[in-house]
Amino acid sequence: MRRARMDSDVVQLGLFCMLADHGAEEPELLASLAYLIGMGAEIARAIPVAGQNRPGLHQALIAVVDMTMDGHRWDSSWAAQLGTAAEISIDLFCSYNQLGRHFEPGARQLSQEVKAGTVKADAIAPLNFPSGKDSTKTAAVTAEIS
Repeated sequence: MRRARMDSDVVQLGLFCMLADHGAEEPELLASLAYLIGMGAEIARAIPVAGQNRPGLHQALIAVVDMTMDGHRWDSSWAAQLGTAAEISIDLFCSYNQLGRHFEPGARQLSQEVKAGTVKADAIAPLNFPSGKDSTKTAAVTAEIS
């Protein structure tokens, strides 16, 4: 039941992304995306994830912060990517609920800063990929320690 409700909320959020007017002020939409994608991006930093989801979620979060810093103005060219990032984030949260709860306070704070327009350009740390064969394992261990 809970998963179905979350999926419904993410579908609705994706629709809001697609229907928002380019250049419109969208502080609520950006705050919602910051919260959800922020949790997904942190989970993806902490564990191995499929394909390009780690850098994709990270880039999506940077786009949200950039739009916020541009006066909360919506850039419709990001609509599909941000909707997809929200879906991936929900999947990660549902699969790794306890880890998601660990990152929830930071995601909530980022969301509040986005909504208030006080988020800083450096709020999203650069995504670093360790070198070597065990880079995924190293990244997971590093994230758990920090």
